[in-house]
Amino acid sequence: MSTPTRCLIGILLLAILVVGGITLLHSGVYGWTIFIVSPVILGGLASWVVRPATGGGVIASGMLPVLVALASILMFGMDGLVCIAMALPLALPLSAIGSWLVYRAQSS
Repeated sequence: MSTPTRCLIGILLLAILVVGGITLLHSGVYGWTIFIVSPVILGGLASWVVRPATGGGVIASGMLPVLVALASILMFGMDGLVCIAMALPLALPLSAIGSWLVYRAQSS
C-alpha cells in the first residue's frame, strides 16, 4: 500500500476515532475514553501510517501525535496547563505502547 493511501486511511480512521470518542463521552465513559483508549489508538494509528524503522522512531511516532493533540487542546482553551501536565505522564506511555503494539504486529 502506498504512503498517500495509508495517510488517507489514517485520516479516515482518525475521524472514526473522534466520532467514537464523542459517543463514548456522551455515554458517560469519560475517563477511559480520554485517558486510556484515545492515546493507545492514536499512537497505534500514527505508527501504522508512518511505519518507523527503529525502536526510537516507534516511540517518537507514537508520542508526537499525543503531544500535538494536547497542545491543540491547550491552544484552543479547552483545558488548562495544569490538567495537560497531569495527563502527560499517563497519555505519553500509553501512546508509545499503542505504537509499539502496531509496530510488532506489522513486523511479525
